[in-house]
Amino acid sequence: MTKQWEGSQPPRVIAVARFLGVLSAIGVFVIYLAGLAVSYRAAGGLDVEVSESPAWLYPVVVVGLVIVGSLGLVAATIDPQRTSRVYPWLLVGIGTVTQILFGLVLTDQSLDARNIAVIVLPPFTAALSIAEFARELRNLLRPQP
Repeated sequence: MTKQWEGSQPPRVIAVARFLGVLSAIGVFVIYLAGLAVSYRAAGGLDVEVSESPAWLYPVVVVGLVIVGSLGLVAATIDPQRTSRVYPWLLVGIGTVTQILFGLVLTDQSLDARNIAVIVLPPFTAALSIAEFARELRNLLRPQP
């Protein structure tokens, strides 16, 4: 005999959905971190020193811009009091484009389609992943009926 659930999902369905949401959020966050790490390594090829500053700080600044923008995007997504998501997306976008340009300019290899994909994909994937992470987090924090 099955019980009819009026207006809501059975508890087992809700538990499975939340578990899959947590796995999805963790997976997307790992992809985000991997994309940032690979992007940092690509930009780390900058072996020039400008005004006595170490070269490794340039990719730290660019990846840091993406991280700060990502945190702002996650906060804006889960907090209904925040009014704008444009500024965090702008930071993520500028940082992502800069990472891609670093990768394209600093590569020692030819810019064939495969190498371009390897350079462009990690920062682009990180930017898309943070949007999905924010969505999953918002769904996980939503009150359950």
